[in-house]
Amino acid sequence: MDKRFDDANKHVDTLLYVMLGIMGGTFGLIGFVIWDRRASVKPILEQNATLKKEIEQLAQRELRHEEAVAKNFKKILEKFPDLAGLT
Repeated sequence: MDKRFDDANKHVDTLLYVMLGIMGGTFGLIGFVIWDRRASVKPILEQNATLKKEIEQLAQRELRHEEAVAKNFKKILEKFPDLAGLT
């Protein structure tokens, strides 16, 4: 009778270790997936930030060019007042 209880105990212990192994593997896999996603998204976010800065710089440069064109156009209109009706 004691031998049967000992055998049943060994089976329960084995089952417990297998379940703990499966649970540990599952949590490890979930952790790896989360880490991998963060690692793969980080370069994209950095590139996005760089592109945003470049777009802002281009927008500022375009604004300065538009202001320069407007200023030059005003100078032309001062020299040729008869063109003022074209605007």
